[in-house]
Amino acid sequence: MIERAVCQNPDQTHGPEEPAVKLMSSSFGHNQRIPEQFAFGAPDPVLRLRLSLNRNPHLRWSGAPSSAKSLVLVCVDSDVPTRADDVNQEGRSVPATLPRTQFHHWSSWTSRRP
Repeated sequence: MIERAVCQNPDQTHGPEEPAVKLMSSSFGHNQRIPEQFAFGAPDPVLRLRLSLNRNPHLRWSGAPSSAKSLVLVCVDSDVPTRADDVNQEGRSVPATLPRTQFHHWSSWTSRRP
């Protein structure tokens, strides 16, 4: 389950966020690594990195307001090295001391409802 999912009431110009939407997956557990089959790449003992199956994981949600016309899923990778030249380079290791930053992956779903 997602740590925190919120829905901002579009009818309120100001006000608190209301916890509303719950996101669940049977493909992986809460705060667990995403399994290799759902990733773009996977570790390889010879090539270092190989393309993976890159399948879509099972996702389901509940609690979305009936008036919602779209949903956006944002995944935050909080451990991305800050220097791109230190990543995916043959024979190089990313130093543990290298500062990290956040990278945001996102996906949207739009209702087909009239």
